[in-house]
Amino acid sequence: MELNQSKCGVLHLTRSHEPTITQYMVLVTPVIRPNSQKDLGISITGDLKWNKQVQEISSKANKMLGFVKRTTYVIGNQSVRKALYLTLVRSQLAYGCQVWAPQTVSNILTIECVQRRATKFILSLPYQTDISFKERLQILSIIPLCHWQEYLDIIYIYTSLINDSDSNISVNVSTRETRRASNGTFLTVRKCRTVNYQNRFHTRAASVWNTLPRYIRDTTKSIGSFKTLLRKHYKDLTDSVFNPDDPRTLKSVCVKCHTSRPLWNLLSRPCC
Repeated sequence: MELNQSKCGVLHLTRSHEPTITQYMVLVTPVIRPNSQKDLGISITGDLKWNKQVQEISSKANKMLGFVKRTTYVIGNQSVRKALYLTLVRSQLAYGCQVWAPQTVSNILTIECVQRRATKFILSLPYQTDISFKERLQILSIIPLCHWQEYLDIIYIYTSLINDSDSNISVNVSTRETRRASNGTFLTVRKCRTVNYQNRFHTRAASVWNTLPRYIRDTTKSIGSFKTLLRKHYKDLTDSVFNPDDPRTLKSVCVKCHTSRPLWNLLSRPCC
């Protein structure tokens, strides 16, 4: 079998402004140097930023939402429309989100625009409406996409903890625990010199896990009970803390100062 030279490429991953570029050859054909490359459906760029992936996945989700609107315009039932959105549209934003989940304000708002349109469609509201985005989420009992992606991260962390299936997740053994009292399970958060490393999955997920209330960090529960508690926790955050106009309420790791802090305590103790 001959090597398809047109499908070969070299992607340079570097922080240098003037990287050393080496020309590679396959037989006698120079290997192209693309600005981005898709791997298992996720676009990776040389600067390790996820702007391109966010644009592509939000465009794909918006197209699916438009398809649902055109084909189900005669269906006025809110529960049916909600099920269609959760099944066909929001699921598009779940694929590989542990890798590319947006951690900047602009990318978070780009993803959130999909759900803004969807809530108007589910509630049969006009383009110009007096009902705010937060009120629409509360009516439909849906959490923001920025919180929902954190929810998926924590589910993976919990599954890995109880099954001991991910060697990159380590429990902080220095946590004091007795037979009568327990502070729950804390994870070790590695020191980071760059924002890119801080935003990688295992680092940010461990930081988010450590900000959860103690009763959620108990690893003796079944996965079903844990999901129920975690959904209720993020639903309460949507009702009490979430503000789409305040970037500090979008993530457990602040997108402005990159400090990890409990979202439920943000109103009394703001981070920045």
